[in-house]
Amino acid sequence: MNSNSNTLDNLTLLQKKLGVLLGRPVSTPEAQQQEWRRQWSEQVPDIEQNAALLWAKSQVKGIVVPWPNNTGIEVFLVSDPADSTQFTAFQSLLTKVFPEDAEKPPVRFVVTGRLIPATAKAALKTTIHRADVGGGITLTKNNLGGDGCIALFVQDQSGNPYAVTCEHVLHTNQPAARVYSSGSQIGTLVSKVRPLYAQSNVSPGDGALVLIGGSRGTNTSGGGGFTNTLPAPATGSITGITSAGVSPITVVNQTKITSGSVVTSISDITIEYNQGDAFFENVTTLSGTTIQPGDSGSLGFVAPNATSLLIGMSSSGALAFLLDMQDMLSKLGAAASPTLKLSLLT
Repeated sequence: MNSNSNTLDNLTLLQKKLGVLLGRPVSTPEAQQQEWRRQWSEQVPDIEQNAALLWAKSQVKGIVVPWPNNTGIEVFLVSDPADSTQFTAFQSLLTKVFPEDAEKPPVRFVVTGRLIPATAKAALKTTIHRADVGGGITLTKNNLGGDGCIALFVQDQSGNPYAVTCEHVLHTNQPAARVYSSGSQIGTLVSKVRPLYAQSNVSPGDGALVLIGGSRGTNTSGGGGFTNTLPAPATGSITGITSAGVSPITVVNQTKITSGSVVTSISDITIEYNQGDAFFENVTTLSGTTIQPGDSGSLGFVAPNATSLLIGMSSSGALAFLLDMQDMLSKLGAAASPTLKLSLLT
């Protein structure tokens, strides 16, 4: 790799190398990781005890490949390193372990602050399984903890309705936990895809599927004059959703429509949950937004006919992080039953 060959393959390779160097649980095969570590130890003896590297491990919360805007690698830092001698030493370390990029390493450091779940009670531990269902496609924020948004209402092949949100919004270890709204049960948790807290593995996602009891929801936003078009999709597909011309990305909940710019869908990030840090790969990063606590579970339109699930934000609210919705629905359906097929509620 050299500084003049910032192809997507080269940049994603550098992203994974940086992740391994920093001890992040990337999905690169272990044999390849061991070979990289062997090479680095030859270039920098006792590299694992290097003070600058230890500093960087505590500071780096994301490694991002901005694409298609070919600007190299962005490294998200939790605090401003302007006066840190360790930051300068870490930059020097990178030129040693990646000598082919010594003249111009394609790495840019960005101070983002902490990356946290976008729930209104993100700073508090709670076991309350509660969220108010408002009109349209969202959960209304409440004061009881665990609040967020419903991204979609879906149905199974028998027509039973379900709501889709984030697992951390309805965080519970109880099977078939009851989900409440304003003191009344609205449904039952039937499956979840849980982040892997404080583990050396890539998290499979952050989603929850709630079987709705009582009134059915609709897939129409109540805010901003925005209406989703919902032609009947093929079983298991959500490609029938369109963003009504809103571009380049829209995050929708009941009270607002928030637009921003897609930085990339190739982000490796660490989100700080109450239960521990969780590592995600291939996350979509949105910038220039006004995401707020309580927006977890919002529906994102990354492009026409491509949807995503909002799981987190930077502590400043300037960045939002979203998972692919189709992948999340597939995992939630499989977790509930091998025969469960989900499609949009029409």
